[in-house]
Amino acid sequence: MPRSHIDVWWIPLSVHDCAAFPDSTLSPEERARAAAFRFEEHARRFRDSHAALRLILEQFGKPFITGSTPVHFNLSHADDVALVAVSCDVEVGVGHLTEV
Repeated sequence: MPRSHIDVWWIPLSVHDCAAFPDSTLSPEERARAAAFRFEEHARRFRDSHAALRLILEQFGKPFITGSTPVHFNLSHADDVALVAVSCDVEVGVGHLTEV
């Protein structure tokens, strides 16, 4: 059985970098969800992790995928870290993040 390829990104969210994670990459719905957070730190983490996800998915052709190649992805975040897993071969999931 051939092995599947899965890409995983570790994204630090401890320092907001407007150039690295521009809010302009977010959809209006994502901006509204971020605005609903009570604490700005949580809103920033949400915005940064979702902007990073969009930038990563652009490498795989999302949201404008043509043809029949599926792209499976998952985003998980905890405190100052987000993980994104992406595969064109298999469904992926990122479990709970714990400090090692």
